[in-house]
Amino acid sequence: MTQAIQKWKVGTRASALAVRQTELFLQSWKQKHPHIEFELKKIVTSGDTIQDRFLAKVGGKGLFLKEIEEALLKSDIDLAIHSLKDVPTQLPQGLKIVCYPKRESPWDILVSLQGLSLEKLKHQSVVGTSSLRRRAQLLKLRPDIRIQLLRGNIQTRLKKLQAGEYDAIVLAEAGIQRMGLKHLKYHRLPLVPAAGQGALAIEAHSQNEELEKSLQSVHCSITQEQVEMERHVMRRLGGNCSVPLGVHAQRVNGSWELEAFLGTPHAERFLNYQLRGNDSKSLAEEMIILLIENGAEEILQASEKWMNSEE
Repeated sequence: MTQAIQKWKVGTRASALAVRQTELFLQSWKQKHPHIEFELKKIVTSGDTIQDRFLAKVGGKGLFLKEIEEALLKSDIDLAIHSLKDVPTQLPQGLKIVCYPKRESPWDILVSLQGLSLEKLKHQSVVGTSSLRRRAQLLKLRPDIRIQLLRGNIQTRLKKLQAGEYDAIVLAEAGIQRMGLKHLKYHRLPLVPAAGQGALAIEAHSQNEELEKSLQSVHCSITQEQVEMERHVMRRLGGNCSVPLGVHAQRVNGSWELEAFLGTPHAERFLNYQLRGNDSKSLAEEMIILLIENGAEEILQASEKWMNSEE
C-alpha cells in the first residue's frame, strides 16, 4: 500500500546560511521519510535588516525569529528551522521546539587572512564581532585588541575581512562547516560558546502531533539534554545577547561536564566555572547557584548599564 504524501510548509531566515542549514536538515529528514514534500519560505527578519548596532541594543536575538513566529502562528508555515542560539528561552504561547537534530560544532573560531591564532595577532589588532559574549571573553584573553562591531551574513563578514577592515573576525565553526567553506584559515578559540550554539531548533505548533511524530526520526536526545542544560542556566540568569554569558554542556567519560562564563562587556569582572556530575538538571541548578553566590547579579547590572549607554 502506497503511503500518502505529506506536504509541509517550512519557514527560515533568508540568509544563505539559514537556507543552507535548512536544506541540509530537510535532506536528512526526507531520507527517513521519502514520502514527505516541502515548500520552503524564506522570511526576512528584523534582525537581518538592522546591521549598524549590537543586537543587545536593539532588542536581542529574538529579532531573528519575530516574523517567522508570526508566520507560524498564522499557519502560513507548518514549521520553522532556527539556529538554536538565536531562540529566546521563552516561546510564544502555542509554539514549542518539537525536534533537536544532532548538534554540530559549538565552538567559535578566529578567521584571519594569515590564519593566525589569537595569541599571534599583532598588538591592538582590530577584531570584528557583534556578540557581547565573544567580546568579553576576547578582552579577557587579549586586553590590548580593539573590538569593532561586525554584523551581516558570513559572506559580508568575509568580504570586510578581505578588504582589510579587520585584522580578524570571529565566526561560529558550525556555520563554516554547513556552508562548506573548507578553504578558510582559522583557529578555534578557547571561548565558552553561547547556549545552543551549533544546534538547530525545529519550532512548530504545540498540537501538531503528526508533524512531531514524523520528526522523531531525526531527533537527537543527547543534543536535547545538552542544550536544555545550557538554556536552563541562561533562562535563570535572564540571559540573552544583552548578557555576556556562555554556557556549554558535554558528555565526558560517561558524566556531564558543564562550563559557564559570565562577564561585563569590557571583562573588568567575570566568572568562569566548570562542574561535573551525572544528573543534568542538578548540575545546571548547581551552576546557577554558584554564579549567583559569586556576584552574577552585579555583573548583569553592569552589562545592562552598558547596553543602555551610548557607547
